[in-house]
Formats: sequence, structure tokens, C-alpha cells
Amino acid sequence: MLVGSGTLQGFDGRNSTANQRGTGGLLQLAQYVAGLSGGSWATAGLSMNNWATTQSLKDSVWNLESNLLVPEDGKVSFYASILAAVAGKRTEGYQTSLTDYFGLSIATKILNGSTYGNKYSVEWSDVRNTSSFTNASMPFPLIIADEREPGELIIPRNTTIWEFSPYEFGSWNPNVSAFVPIEIVGSSLNNGSSALPDGQCVGGYETVAWVTGTSATLFSGLYVELVTSSSDSVITKALKEIAKAVSDDQNDISLVPNPFYGYRGDGTVQISDLHNITLVDGGLDNENVPLWTLIEPARDLDAVIAIDSSADVTNWPNASALYQTSLRAQYSAYSAYAFPRMPDTNTVVNRGLNTRPVFYGCNPTENVTNAGTAYNGTRTPIVIYMPSYPYSALANTSTYKMEYSNSEAQGVIDNSVDVATLGGADSEWATCLGCAILQRGFERSGTPRPDVCTQCLNKWCWDGVTNTTTPSYSYSPALGVPAFVTSNGTVQQMPAYTGGNGTNSQASDADTQSDSSSKSSNAATAAAAAAVSKEGTMVRYWIAAVAVAMAIL
Repeated sequence: MLVGSGTLQGFDGRNSTANQRGTGGLLQLAQYVAGLSGGSWATAGLSMNNWATTQSLKDSVWNLESNLLVPEDGKVSFYASILAAVAGKRTEGYQTSLTDYFGLSIATKILNGSTYGNKYSVEWSDVRNTSSFTNASMPFPLIIADEREPGELIIPRNTTIWEFSPYEFGSWNPNVSAFVPIEIVGSSLNNGSSALPDGQCVGGYETVAWVTGTSATLFSGLYVELVTSSSDSVITKALKEIAKAVSDDQNDISLVPNPFYGYRGDGTVQISDLHNITLVDGGLDNENVPLWTLIEPARDLDAVIAIDSSADVTNWPNASALYQTSLRAQYSAYSAYAFPRMPDTNTVVNRGLNTRPVFYGCNPTENVTNAGTAYNGTRTPIVIYMPSYPYSALANTSTYKMEYSNSEAQGVIDNSVDVATLGGADSEWATCLGCAILQRGFERSGTPRPDVCTQCLNKWCWDGVTNTTTPSYSYSPALGVPAFVTSNGTVQQMPAYTGGNGTNSQASDADTQSDSSSKSSNAATAAAAAAVSKEGTMVRYWIAAVAVAMAIL
């Protein structure tokens, strides 16, 4: 959550450092912001709190010094209230899982108590009541989850990706291609009509707690771990009560009545026979930067800034999420989606492509999957990759770190601002960022690209060179500005070995694997899109951040 939201602060016009370094104001132009897994917390935390600044939320709302699952104060009342809330849902006939309990824990952390009295009942659609949403001074927020079909243990690369917006729930996936009003999620429907005798629909199912918990089911396993590891009798008793109420096969899922039951549309809806949809963490398909929902052809966006704080290699990102998304685009079912071909993770590490920003898809027809078959001739957005890197602090904390001291949290946020602004080390960075954002507009209008933009793209666009050999040592970047930046783009290699894994402890053998299976970010991944106009040309710009993990946030 901290890396993604901190990086967004580096694009925020309300931040003095961002303004001084030239990147401030881009966030105010954002059209969309999307988050999954830990990134959904930041997306919801910013959105539900009237798009307050990251700094103000860190200082006054998020209370990061208190453990998310084991708060020091009021432990008995904390768990009693969660147990009662979920019991009420179960009494109404709905299946519950650890997701429900964990989601309530998230809600207590990210929502402002002075704004929302009962945090458990706050609905995701309530964001529409905030002034920042109604006056369009914030991006349109999206939260993402994956589907895990019955009997599946491993989420396939082409799994259905589901989207929660303030207005709708559904999927753009070809096997669904349908949405319902978010307010009636949880209702029993048959071919679009209520299946209840009185014809009524359910309301209040789409709480912030449930939506963010659903997007981040990976973290529900922490409850199971605490049951066996906690020495606190009060905590252990409460957690065992939670465990008793949930069967083992429901621990890591979120079940919702299928709103498309009995609905076949034009014949393409292939889930009409399922009574329930089984949702899981949005990053379990290894696409933990939420790019897919933003490259949807109907959105026709021009650029995406992908903020990646994934824990791929020694808890740093290696762009695996981008690579997995590029592989997904190669399925025949997705021939309407244009997307850049991405380098493998060994190439990314060997050539230092995870130490600094990289522009992918600069040429819309070369090295792009589905360039000739994309829907309505849409072009791939330029993906502006922004990996987390230790400019001023080691931000690669554990995915499961549930509390931060004030200095730790501030260090991660400040470092993330440095990621967005290159620490102020490149005076031309803001210009080059703008060039990438405007490139598709130049192409559409036939406007000659300025010489400065040609220089920028030559420097920051991926040159297509690969090095697929296994890295010879563990990725362990040292604190400081990356060599690519200090050398003005001439140094393109893996940082020198520092003797550790970036957390001041010796790297294990597993840490040397650049295709690590750990795909979730302690911060967040997310994505945002914005629109700017220049010389009469409308241009769209996106920020994809932390997933949780940004994707943002």
C-alpha cells in the first residue's frame, strides 16, 4: 500500500517535492486508478477518504503503527465486533470465508472513523458521494479480483478477471462481457431478474471491507498462521472461533452469488450455469500489476504508468507481472487486445530494467502482440514501467508486514516519491514522461514529434535487446540513484552485488531465482489513466501502481 500510494504522491500536484521536480499535477489528470491485492487497499483508502493526500492519510487515518490483525489496544472488542459482523452475514444465508474477516480488518485501518461511523457497513459505491468523485477531481477507481473455477488449485494465465467500479461489477473477458449495477451484487438473479418470490434484490453486499478483502484473499492466510503461532490467549481464542466458522476449502476464496446465472446474452456468456462465482486475490494469476483492465480496447487509452512493488526477487520487482500480461495477450481469445511484447525476467534483471523507468510499446506496430487484430484499430498504450528501487530507503519489506513505525512508513513513502521523480537527479525526466504520454496523440494527429521527445524515447524506450541467461548473483541493489540515471542512460546492467538481499540479511539460494513465485506486493500495485490536451490533441495517460501491487497503491 505504501509504495503505490507514495509513488502517486510523486505525481500529485499538492506535493511540493513533486512540483519542484516537475512531475506534480499528473495525478490530477488521471482518468483511472486501479488496484489489486494490497493495491486495492490504497485504491480504496485514497478513494473513500475523498482523495486525500497520501501524506495526510499516513499521518491521520491509516495508523500504521498498529498491527492490522493484532491491534495492541482493544483486542477483545476488535475481534468480537468482527465475529459479530460476519455472523450476521452468515445468518442471512450467505457463505462466508476468511476473506470476510480479513476485509473487516482492512476497513478498520483504511477508512476515516470521523467520516464513517460504522466502517463495516460502508459500501464501495459510497465513493460516489464524495466531493472529489462528484466534481471529477479524482481518477475513476477500479478494484480487481481473479476467478478461480471450482476444483482449480492453480490459477491459469487466462483466468477471468473481474472488476469492481463505483457503478458496476462484471468482466470484460470474452466468456462474460457483462456487468450489473454494483448495488445489487449479492442478489440471487436468474436471467437478469430476481429469483426471490417477492422479486427483491439484495443491497449492502458490496462493502469496502468485502471488496478489498476479495481483491486481497492472499492475506487471509495470515489468520491461519496466527491460530498456531500466537501466544496471546485472547487472540488465539478469537481466531479459533473464526477458523471454526469457515471450512478449509473456503479459507482463501470469496464467494458471491452469480449475477449472470441463467443469462446468456448473445450466446457468449459461459458462466450462466454457475450459481456462485468464486473470487480470489487479483494477483494470483501472477499479473499483479492491474494492466489488463486498463488495456481494454473500449477504454482506448494511450499510456500507462505501471508502478511495480512486487516481491519477485529478494522482495524487489523483476517485471514478471508485465511479462505475464504479455503472455496472456497471446491467447487467441484476446486477439482484440494490443499489448507490447515484454522481456523475460532474466533479461530485466541482467540489463537493469528493474532499476529505473522503461517505456514499452513506443512503436505501436513493432514488437506488439495483436497490433493488426486489435478491436477497432486500437493501439497498445505505451507502458511506462516504474519499478520500486532503493533511492533513499529499503522499500522491499515483507509482503506480510502488518505494521510500520512512523519512521519506517515515512521512509517508504519518501523513497516512492523518489521513484516517481528519479530523486530529482534527471532534470529532463518530467519532459520525457510528458513525451511518452503525448506520443499516441502525435501519431493520431500527424503532428511531428519534437526533437526533445525523440531524444527522450531513444533513451527510455526498451531497445528490444535480451539477455536470457540466469543472473550470476543475487539481485541486491544498494541505496542510491540507479546507474542508468547517473550515467545518462549509458549503463544498462544489473547492480553490483552488495552481499545481501536488500534487507541487510544474506540472500538464500531461492533468492537468486528471477522467476520467483512470490508475486504479491506489501505495498500495492495499481494503475491510473489521465487525459491532457496539447496542441488540440487529446491524449490519455495512465499510472499503473502497487498492486498491489499496486498494482497503484
